[in-house]
Amino acid sequence: MLDSKWKPIILFQISKGANRFTKLLTVVEGINRQMLSKQLKSLEKLGILERSTFAEIPPRVEYTITPLGKSLLSVVQAMKRWGDKQTSITKVNIKVDSKADTQQTALFD
Repeated sequence: MLDSKWKPIILFQISKGANRFTKLLTVVEGINRQMLSKQLKSLEKLGILERSTFAEIPPRVEYTITPLGKSLLSVVQAMKRWGDKQTSITKVNIKVDSKADTQQTALFD
């Protein structure tokens, strides 16, 4: 069900309140309109999201998480926590590596 890199991100953002297409387009970094539309349609077809259309001008569409989608949120949040941890570890490793490079350069000058 979460077979693309975008679906967990989209689901997470909708759970945080970004439930309109334009808002999702701005908060999901790197996604284009076509891909966002495709992923939203897929999540809707899977029963993870529900799409509500409001008869307004201009038309307004909002996405909400279904009970099935809510059951996935703990998995998505665990993935986010893991990713945040890996990012912080990577940043520490980069700092350590850059210090080592600086020290080695000083030895050869």
